[in-house]
Amino acid sequence: MASPHVAAVAGLVKALHKDWTPGQVRAHLKATAEDIGSRQLFGHGLVNADQATR
Repeated sequence: MASPHVAAVAGLVKALHKDWTPGQVRAHLKATAEDIGSRQLFGHGLVNADQATR
């Protein structure tokens, strides 16, 4: 279920920042994700829709 959640948040971010490239959206999602532990196990963390859309 992570992929649909991240895709939805990416869509919200893109709607707010229409001029951003996909790379900029990706970087923003990574920068606003919550750190939940080892990067080896959890990647960049848990996407935070509230923080990403501020």
